[in-house]
Amino acid sequence: MLGYALGAHEDELRADFQQYYGIDLDRAMDGAHSAAHCGALVAQLPAGARIRVIEEPDERWMLESSMLAVLANQLNALLYMLGAKKGDKRPELIGPSWMTKSKSRKVDALVMTIDELRAELAKPRRAKE
Repeated sequence: MLGYALGAHEDELRADFQQYYGIDLDRAMDGAHSAAHCGALVAQLPAGARIRVIEEPDERWMLESSMLAVLANQLNALLYMLGAKKGDKRPELIGPSWMTKSKSRKVDALVMTIDELRAELAKPRRAKE
C-alpha cells in the first residue's frame, strides 16, 4: 500500500503524514522510519485523510457529517411537503453516495415461479429457542 500511495498520490500522502503524524516524508524515506512503519501508518490513517478521500470519495463523509446530512435531508423533505406546489421538484439529497444513489422508493422484487415458491416454503425452518 505504501508503494502505491507514494507512486499515485505522493502529495496527499506527504500532507497526511505531516498533518496526522508530524512526519516529514522525505526524512522517513531516508531511513528515519522503516518501510514497515510507514506502511502501517498509511493503513491506519483516519477517515477524512486526503489519501483515503482521493481513493474513495465517500470517506470524506464521517459519522458526524453523515448525520447532519440526514437531518438536512429530512428538513428539506418536510419543508417540501408543507409548501410544495404542483410541479415543484423534490429537493436533491446530500450526503454520501449510499444516501443519494437511489432516487426511487421501489424495492427490487425477488421473482420466482409458483413451484420455486413452494420449494422455498417447504424448506425446514430453525426451531424457536
